[in-house]
Amino acid sequence: MLIGIAIAAGAVLLCTCAYVVTRKRKHARG
Repeated sequence: MLIGIAIAAGAVLLCTCAYVVTRKRKHARG
């Protein structure tokens, strides 16, 4: 159970980080 929760939390964090990085890149390009 805990492992599944940890994997789910990690996936959400990865998606959030990727989303933030994409937004920052778009802002940097102008």
